[in-house]
Amino acid sequence: MIKNCIRFFLPILFFLSACAGNSATSMAESKVEPKISISGQSFDNMVFRLFLEEKKKNDVFSVEFENCTFKGTTSFTGLKDIIASFPFSCAFKNCSFEAELTASLTQFLGTISFGKCRFKQDVNFQNSTFLAPVAFRECTFDATAKFQNTIYFRECTWLGSHFYDFALFQSASFFKKAQFMNVVFHKNADFTLSRFMEGINFDFIRASGHLDLSESRFDGASTFRSAEFLKRLELKNSRSFSVFRFHETSFDDSLIFKGSKFFGEKPEFFQTKGKFLPTPF
Repeated sequence: MIKNCIRFFLPILFFLSACAGNSATSMAESKVEPKISISGQSFDNMVFRLFLEEKKKNDVFSVEFENCTFKGTTSFTGLKDIIASFPFSCAFKNCSFEAELTASLTQFLGTISFGKCRFKQDVNFQNSTFLAPVAFRECTFDATAKFQNTIYFRECTWLGSHFYDFALFQSASFFKKAQFMNVVFHKNADFTLSRFMEGINFDFIRASGHLDLSESRFDGASTFRSAEFLKRLELKNSRSFSVFRFHETSFDDSLIFKGSKFFGEKPEFFQTKGKFLPTPF
């Protein structure tokens, strides 16, 4: 219990101190980070922190990889079962990760961005904290995507990504709206026990597997516009302080709200379609 509390509150203290007044973080964001761009290269068993620590001697704090291939286990810190910080910014465009990408127990201080990347083996960000924006845009996850117990203080998006195996987001905390627009879940997706401070955007998603948001808390509006659910959507025992909007949403199985409490507005259903038509509240 104490360990979990330390893990949760320590990054919050860093975040609050960084945002107070004319902070060092604000000053850093106003500057252009020295960065390097790498294109078309192949790396074996890459550890990004070690790679950038070497570049740091030349004041490089940011790196962009484009059309690169990462073979062997790829890691952000190279540490296992140890909480570690990653102070750099990394961007990946059209990159391929041939083996596991691991970043568990990592506190990301810089922006992390993946665009049109492919992950052929597991992606493991369990128990990690993002103090800067993070993005997975139009990415392909061939194996299990592990984002359990992650904390997102800034903007986060998985826009247009495909999850071909299990997508695991249990007990995640999103301080900004969780953006999953146009995502395709080909198997089950699990968001149970999560908290969405500004709600979640599931507009235009397609869920071929069971999608579970049970026992989660929604403080902001959550939208499911033109989403397609081929299997059941579960929101059992959830708590909502705003509204769920199901506009032109398609249900082919069922929608389960059993045990949920609505402290704000009741769910909105407008022109829903499919084999299952939800009963208006």
